[in-house]
Amino acid sequence: MSELLFKNFANNSLDDSIQAANREVEFYINRQQTSLNRNIDPYKWWQGSKQMLPG
Repeated sequence: MSELLFKNFANNSLDDSIQAANREVEFYINRQQTSLNRNIDPYKWWQGSKQMLPG
């Protein structure tokens, strides 16, 4: 019985992980595209990009 419960838990966790990964990929695909302006200061671009790309 406990083996069956573990398999169900593992399957649910895997399904949740797959759904979370799919949402992340969908967000990445649908994100606002940043325009590349060659006249922008790299530091200013980096400051603005921290909202979308933390780090």
